[in-house]
Amino acid sequence: IANLWDGDPPTVALHDEALRRGNESHVVATSWGMSPRIVTKLTSLVRRVQPAVVHTHAVKAEYAGWVAARLNRRPLIGSYYGRVAFRSLWLKSIDLTRFVIFRMFDRVLANSEAQRAELLRFRFPAVASSCFPASSMPRF
Repeated sequence: IANLWDGDPPTVALHDEALRRGNESHVVATSWGMSPRIVTKLTSLVRRVQPAVVHTHAVKAEYAGWVAARLNRRPLIGSYYGRVAFRSLWLKSIDLTRFVIFRMFDRVLANSEAQRAELLRFRFPAVASSCFPASSMPRF
């Protein structure tokens, strides 16, 4: 597990719980916004750890994770937690940007049936699973 954390990391609950359960976990200190250093740090971590898959959650992790996974030849899975239904144009634009980068992922997971339904509204094929092949992502 790699937790991207803005600023000086305080206690990260997911990190602490992963270690408590005997899992490998890392905290990658980042800065607000997208910095090339985040990509460099994550790429180095993936190279060192050699995970079976890179799974991202949230926009910053998706962009940095895409570079890290591709440079290290690792499968890449993204999580869609959906906000397109929100009224905020800013949040909608962020999710539409995610659809573009998700086209370059190996798989996209819907975190709930509501998000799965939202992805289907955006022309994802109807499948029994909540995991969508990236090749099915709509083109913009």
